[in-house]
Amino acid sequence: MSSRFTSSSIERYNDFSRLNPAIVGWHVHVKVLRRFHTDDYISKGGLGLLLVDDKGNQIEALICSPLTSHYSTFIEEDEFYTIMNFRVVENSGIH
Repeated sequence: MSSRFTSSSIERYNDFSRLNPAIVGWHVHVKVLRRFHTDDYISKGGLGLLLVDDKGNQIEALICSPLTSHYSTFIEEDEFYTIMNFRVVENSGIH
């Protein structure tokens, strides 16, 4: 019996260490360590997330309103998620 796999049938995820603003189309699998409400001048009522990848790299993510109300209903701490189609920005040092 033979087994046949194509590249489209195998999920591929990017490590946080590879993320940068110059590339789009990132695909990550993460665990939410912490979620928090943020109300600074950038997010204006956003949902903050502390995420960790399978290598132990951590990043902070921000979901700005009006998307906050949608995602806050199902994103839970200590759960795993696949995240796609997001923008990467340099750390401004504000947080």
